[in-house]
Order: sequence, then C-alpha cells, then structure tokens
Amino acid sequence: MPRYLLKIEQDHDPSRPDEGSIGRMVSFSNRHGNFEDPEQWMTSDCPKCEGSGWIAPKGGSNADAGYGQDDEECKNCEATGRVDVVHPDVLTMLNYYEHGLCKWYIAPAASPVDMQWDGAYNAGVIVWNGEDSERAWWDGMTDAERHSILEGIAETFTDWSNGEVYGYILERLDECDMGYDHTGDHIDSCWGYIGIQWLGDAVHDLLVSSDIAREDVTIGGEFGYVFEYPSDKKASV
Repeated sequence: MPRYLLKIEQDHDPSRPDEGSIGRMVSFSNRHGNFEDPEQWMTSDCPKCEGSGWIAPKGGSNADAGYGQDDEECKNCEATGRVDVVHPDVLTMLNYYEHGLCKWYIAPAASPVDMQWDGAYNAGVIVWNGEDSERAWWDGMTDAERHSILEGIAETFTDWSNGEVYGYILERLDECDMGYDHTGDHIDSCWGYIGIQWLGDAVHDLLVSSDIAREDVTIGGEFGYVFEYPSDKKASV
C-alpha cells in the first residue's frame, strides 16, 4: 500500500481575514496595524454646553454593567453625563486582552479573562465593510444572528493576529533500496487556514477525495504536533 507524509506548516504571509468580511476590525491602539483614530468612529457632546470630545460609551468599570468606562467631565464646563454619538457604520464595540497572545471580543460582555492588568475596554470597533446591497440582508437578521457573525469575525481576527494560520503539504513516501523513506510525488498543498480546526476539516476532505486512509498518512512538519483529525469524522475512508 502507498504511504504518505502530511506536513503541517505555519502560513507566514496570510491575508487579513476581515478584508472581504461584512465587518472590518478597527483598533484604537496605535501599536496595532489596524489602528484608526477613535474620533473617526465615536464622538461625544456635552448636554450642558455642547462641548465636544472623545469618550467611550458610559457604563462604569465593570464590563457587565455596560461598556466598561466611567463618565468623564466635559473639557469646557466640567459637566458629566455626556451623550455618545456612534458612527452609523459601527456594528459593535470591542474589548481587547493581551498577555503573550491576544484576544478580541465583543463588548459589553462578561470578560473571559482577567482584564485588570492586561486588558482594555472599548479598545476598538467592528465597522461595516459590506456592500450597500447587503444592508437589507444584515438589518433583517435577528440580534442573535448578527452577534454570532460579529463574534466569528473577532475570533478569526484573534487567531490571525496570534499567527494561528496554517497550511498543509501532502507528499507520497517512497522507500529506497536501503529501506529509508523519501518524499516523492507532490499530491496537494493549500494555505491560509485560520485556526487548526479548519485545517483538520480540509485535510479530512482531501483524504476522502483522494481515497487515502488515515493510517497510511504520517503527520510531520513544524506544526504537526498541533494537528488533530476532526473527532466527528470517520477514522478512515
């Protein structure tokens, strides 16, 4: 029976995942490549003197209570209780956490991590990136459906930011006269899988379409140790 080597490698030049998405990720930190000025997307007007300036949405320091920021005083008259004005293309606010790796998630929400030292509330936004013709489709969704899509955009961008983008190379293994294995014919390769789970599904489909059994495949490559076949798929074709 023929045998194969499946090499799992990191994709070192992946495209931004939100470029063709319905929503585009924007960071308010100038350390990030997707930084944009917050005042482009959020402004605030003082209800007393109509002085203007940037603050995040009101809510207090606990993310469960709102967007995680206390009210600020007006720069002109020191009044509080500003009225926040959000750009119509802003789909949701984002919180950000970084400790070694990073995590973007939708705000307001219960924080999945301890934000005290390494997190920032209202650290960015997801803004509309779709076509005008898609607006009716988007507006016709339920809140839960829109939230699920936006959550997926944030999670995918997080994986991409952390370098969790992979590719595979499938080659035939040939045994030489001395009994050693050598890579032979190139069977297939593909790149740009964000998240190891999507790579697993793609490899499964490849083996099925190529009539290759899992037991005939050796896993290798720099990131072969993180690869697992999908647990809900058949062990062999």
